[in-house]
Amino acid sequence: DKWGFIRSPYDQLMTIFHEGFHVYQEHKAPEKYANEVAVIKYPSLDAVNNALYVLEGKILKELMLEKNASRKKELVKQFIAVRNSRISSLDSTLVEYENLNEYVEGTAKYVEYKFLSLGTNLEPGEEMYYHYGFNGYASQLPKIFKERADDMMKIVSLSDNRTGNIYGTGPVRFRLYESGAAIAFTLDDFYPGWKKEIFNDNVYLFNLLKKAVPLSFEEEKNYLMKAKQDKSGAFIL
Repeated sequence: DKWGFIRSPYDQLMTIFHEGFHVYQEHKAPEKYANEVAVIKYPSLDAVNNALYVLEGKILKELMLEKNASRKKELVKQFIAVRNSRISSLDSTLVEYENLNEYVEGTAKYVEYKFLSLGTNLEPGEEMYYHYGFNGYASQLPKIFKERADDMMKIVSLSDNRTGNIYGTGPVRFRLYESGAAIAFTLDDFYPGWKKEIFNDNVYLFNLLKKAVPLSFEEEKNYLMKAKQDKSGAFIL
């Protein structure tokens, strides 16, 4: 119940898009996958890493819902500063693990989000209305998009126990579906050509975002502080 798999025809469509994209992904980059053994070394109980990941999630959720271009740019800079601060304390193999799973699962999850954001313009085939719970696209997809953005925060912050092991390796991996999707969604605005590069070796979503919005060391320090102040209710560091 907490995962919400296939609750409706919309969930069924998104699952088809997600898993179907993996087939295309395998064709484009058959060797580009994370080593899942690496996750056993992940600092799942590290309070600072967890807190910063929650802060990343809050920024990414706001980015996905924000319409104002200047505010988006500000949020991207905050996100980059927070992410760089967090991963600076991680072993390089774990940073690569995050990058690869954001690529693998994040891009597939992005396809779901993209359907929710663009599908309002689609005219459903008559047969879709034979499925219980289907009520068209235009009236339903924006609501589902908002629900998914809210659910993203629950997954990133581990605020429910849907994996049955809140501090195990499972939640580490499932977080990356959401963060990767949100970064990809953000790249559409700041680096529209990202899809031409993402299947290449050693090309990752976060690195493309840093390429699109470069920050100096001083700017990064200032935006990290600003992110913590803007979201001061999230945690204490």
